[in-house]
This record gives sequence, C-alpha cells and structure tokens, in this order.
Amino acid sequence: MIQKKEKILSTKVFIAIIILIIMGLFAVVIRDLPSARIRRAEEAIKEGDYNHALELSIPLLEKPKYASEAEKVMYETYYRQGKELVDMNKMGSAEKVLSVIPPDSEWYKPSREPLIKSYAGLQKWGKAESVFDEYYDELNMQDLQMVVILGKTYFYRDNLQQAQNVFEKVLSNNPDNEEALKHKALVHARYGLWDRALSFVDRGLEHHPDSTEWQIMKGALLAEKEDFEQASHVLQEVLQKHPDNIQAAFFWLIVARQKEDVDREKVEKYLQKIQEADLSLDAPFFLENWSQSAEPDMPSF
Repeated sequence: MIQKKEKILSTKVFIAIIILIIMGLFAVVIRDLPSARIRRAEEAIKEGDYNHALELSIPLLEKPKYASEAEKVMYETYYRQGKELVDMNKMGSAEKVLSVIPPDSEWYKPSREPLIKSYAGLQKWGKAESVFDEYYDELNMQDLQMVVILGKTYFYRDNLQQAQNVFEKVLSNNPDNEEALKHKALVHARYGLWDRALSFVDRGLEHHPDSTEWQIMKGALLAEKEDFEQASHVLQEVLQKHPDNIQAAFFWLIVARQKEDVDREKVEKYLQKIQEADLSLDAPFFLENWSQSAEPDMPSF
C-alpha cells in the first residue's frame, strides 16, 4: 500500500515537473513573439537601455507584418539616445545616431533640435545653418541654448549683423551670458572696433575674473589694437599662473615681436612649447626675426 502511494506521488511529481518545463518553454516562446519583442523594446526605451531596445527591434525589420512598428520603435530609440548623448556632451556619437532618422519618421522633426546642438558642439556651422533654415518654425526658440547657437551659427557663417542682433537680444534678458558676451566681443573685433570688443571682454571678466579664456582673449584683442605693453602684461599674468598654456604663449610671442626689451630666454622657452604642441608657427624663423615688425597670421580666437 505504501509502495503504491509512493509510486502515485512520484508520478504526480514527474507530471508537475513536465508541466513546469512546458510552461517555461511556452513563456520563452511567448517572450520571443514579435509583438512581445516590441513591447519589451518599448520598456527598454523607458529604462534607458537603448542597445537592448535596438537588439529587440532591428531583427523585426525583416518581418513585413511588424516592420513598421519595429521601425517606429527603432527611430524613437535613436532620438532618445541622441538627446542623452548631447546632454553627456558626446556630440560625435549624437550626430551619428540622430542623422540616421529619416524625414518620413515621426521622430525626425523632434530630432532636429538635439542634432543642431551636436553640430554646434562639433563646430559644423554649415550643417547647423541648414537645419535652422529648414526647421526654424518647428524649433523651441524659447530655449536659451538654442538662441545662442543660432547667434553663433550666424557669426561663424559670416552673417555678422544677424549675429549681433541675436546676441543683443540674449544679453537684454541675460546680461551675464558668457557665450553672448564672448561673441559680441568677437563681432566687434571682426569690424575692428577694438574698444567695444574689449568692453564686452571686461564684462565677461567681471563675471568670471579667474577665467583664463577671457584673459587670453583680452590679451589677444589688446595685441590687435596694438596696445602691446598692456597685451604683454595681461598674457604674462596668465603664463605666470599657467606656464604651459599654449594659447597664451602663442599670443605673447606675437606681442614680443613688437617690443625691443623682450627676454630672449622666455622667447625661446615659449617657442619650444609651441613646437612641442605642433602649431603652425615656424619657430626658427620666428626666433631669427623676433625683433622685426612683420608678424605671423593671428589665429582665430
């Protein structure tokens, strides 16, 4: 009797195990059905697991019945991944991802804004201009960053008057915006209005007194203004704090050529740094002619 009960129990356990195995296999099959893969891909997007979302959706492009849905999920993934990459300042990767989205996708227009930001980060101003021209009315121009990028696009595409107007508008509401101040200075510098350019640099230094970039910009503008004594003083202050700063060394060497009482040892030291950085300044020629009046081309700043 006991043996019979044990046999019945064993049979039930065996059947239960078989049922569990079948259910497990069924669950695996269900999870891998196209509709289930799309739902899982959508969940992966919400969780920010973009690679997994693509792994789930891309194979479905080969299934005509599900290709449209899979494509929609895929392009949403590219859009959200691109936005995140822009926020992480990974502009090259963001451009690659966002550029994949085709015009007929519902995610194309929303993707133009982060794409412009990636172009700006990569200084691809011609591409940024093209997107602005085509989609300006669709963009969120209440976003201060987008307005500043528009101004920079105008500036680097040589539309100086438009750039001037944009940065003036930015500064009317955000008087300490660093990018607007910097590019207002650059616009005036392009017109040769050195005092006006310097006034915006000084405003920048008021807000960022320890900024090496602003100090170098001031030194460079003073050099363009041919105020070589003051330019040398400003740049030398930068080099005392940051002796390896190549930009400051470059501009200081340009200023040094205009002066008669220059420390030749410093000239040689900074020339060595320029050579090590592989910049375009021809050091031997510069050293031989450092006291002459001709100067190399000023780089953009």
